Amino acid sequence: MAVVTMKSLLESGVHFGHQTKRWDPRMKRYIFAERNGIHIIDLQKTIAAIKEAYDELGYPGVDFDETLVRAMGELLETPVVEGPIKLEQKVLSFSMTDPALEGLSPAQKNLLRLGPRGVRAAHDKIKELAAALGVPASRLPQTRTYTPSDL
Repeated sequence: MAVVTMKSLLESGVHFGHQTKRWDPRMKRYIFAERNGIHIIDLQKTIAAIKEAYDELGYPGVDFDETLVRAMGELLETPVVEGPIKLEQKVLSFSMTDPALEGLSPAQKNLLRLGPRGVRAAHDKIKELAAALGVPASRLPQTRTYTPSDL
């Protein structure tokens, strides 16, 4: 997966910086030029800094791309629950009475709070993000529907 490309930065207008009268002298090394009272940012240095930050994300010794794909996969494994979810109140929180739902990760449980339509919308956005990042659809789990057994 490419982190960012020069083309994507140019298309998004990242190279246009602050007005020349409102600048921090510590940023001088990142300024490429000045045009019409606006500083133009050096995108080659920007790409190098983004690449460095990208390489430092995640766990040491683990590829960030793999971590990202795993996280997207976990969220996509969240079932779309058709029907009401029964909860029981604990001291300060709630737990799900269905063991299959209680066994989900905290991120998946938070996603369930969006309801069936919200979970589907989140799945669609995650798949859209994965496609934009170049992750093949075959590496991601398919959306599944779950109906609680004791309705």
